[in-house]
Amino acid sequence: MRQPFERGDASRNQNTGGHGLGLSIVDAIAQAHGGVLLLHSREPQGLSACMRIRKNRVSAR
Repeated sequence: MRQPFERGDASRNQNTGGHGLGLSIVDAIAQAHGGVLLLHSREPQGLSACMRIRKNRVSAR
């Protein structure tokens, strides 16, 4: 599901819109910031996604 235009279960896609770009965009953003996109499938609720990126520390002046 991280590839552009890739969508999940075809039987569920009939009632939902979208082109399958969202997770691939979020994954690219996470990687660009040195982070990671974590995906966890929970049936029947669906997919849970978590993006983790490092926060840059700024020293006080």
